[in-house]
Amino acid sequence: MNESIRKILKLVAEKKISSEDGEKLIREILRHEKENSEEGDTLNVDNIETGIKNIDISALSTDLTISGIDKDGVDARADGPMTGTQKGDTFFIKSQKADDIIVDANRSLNVRAKILSGDIELNGIEGNLNITTVSGDIRIIATRGGFVKSVSGDIDIREINGNITVKSVSGDIRLNIIDSTLLTVEAISSDIYIELPRNIGTEFNIQSKSGDIDVGFDMNNISKRERGLLIANRGDGHLKINVNVKSGDIHIKEY
Repeated sequence: MNESIRKILKLVAEKKISSEDGEKLIREILRHEKENSEEGDTLNVDNIETGIKNIDISALSTDLTISGIDKDGVDARADGPMTGTQKGDTFFIKSQKADDIIVDANRSLNVRAKILSGDIELNGIEGNLNITTVSGDIRIIATRGGFVKSVSGDIDIREINGNITVKSVSGDIRLNIIDSTLLTVEAISSDIYIELPRNIGTEFNIQSKSGDIDVGFDMNNISKRERGLLIANRGDGHLKINVNVKSGDIHIKEY
């Protein structure tokens, strides 16, 4: 039985609402479920046959999970209505009512996703990313880079193997780098945590207004270091890290 219907029946049994009001509420719930089921909740497309190179997902009040897979194609499932259309080499998925959307996509595809009020989780997508959420967390495992932004939510990106730009307003950022040549972070009211390989040469340009900078290892060439500012390098400078934070601490360590 639908949990909402169960709660309504309990309210009727406890005489907190009338049986007539309870019946009206149940009818409305059933009508809404019927509308959702009629719109369909499964999409399948073969990216090789259709020439799709990009996925573009936009949704409201939805948690989104995207997994990179080896087989060709895009499979999308939702517990509510969604639509899928192709324009050129991009496949668009839209939803305003589904609580959860789960997508399995060929790992080589580029992914753009924008969610208003919901979490985003990606795993194993090797194409370029353009990910934004408002009022939701972002978690990414194994990426070759792109752009990631969250407003009022945390960002956690593991196994970064490419260049990436990360922006945040009111949310912490955690980044784990395997290999990269450019990392850019811009944040407001955020604490930043960055993990680097022990043997990667790095140039640092780190600024924090109203915050501390903590580096857990020695650097062989420090141009400038004071509260809220660090300009330095170690090794060959293979990786350039630019961080600018307004109100937040920055922590950098190696592994």
